[in-house]
Amino acid sequence: MAAQRLGCARSTIYDFVRRYPAVAQAVDDEREKLIDIAELRLRKAVNDGKPWAIALVLKTLGKSRGYVEKSPATMPYPEGTQSDSSEALEWQHLQSMLLAALQPYPEARWAVVKEMRALTGAVDETSNGHSPSA
Repeated sequence: MAAQRLGCARSTIYDFVRRYPAVAQAVDDEREKLIDIAELRLRKAVNDGKPWAIALVLKTLGKSRGYVEKSPATMPYPEGTQSDSSEALEWQHLQSMLLAALQPYPEARWAVVKEMRALTGAVDETSNGHSPSA
């Protein structure tokens, strides 16, 4: 965008960034301003209850509290299902979609995880390390 405004090629901008520390600093400053704006808008979206924003914050900043996405491959399979079968792949896909859809609703997600674990015979009592009642 800067190159377009200045009427030059992007490579010219990159060359100036490499050669002149003041130009590199100006680029860094503009990026930081952009991140500040994005953070403010993300905070507003969280405050407005936007599920995508809540999920993003929990997946990134909430990791220390156990809000992490598990890959479908780490989830247990129903008893009698082989891990390389089409049933297992379908089960993984279903789990992944369901848990992703319920991410903004921790209590419902927790209940579903507990039911899935009961179906699979798993004994672990935590889904993402953070029970809604804890």
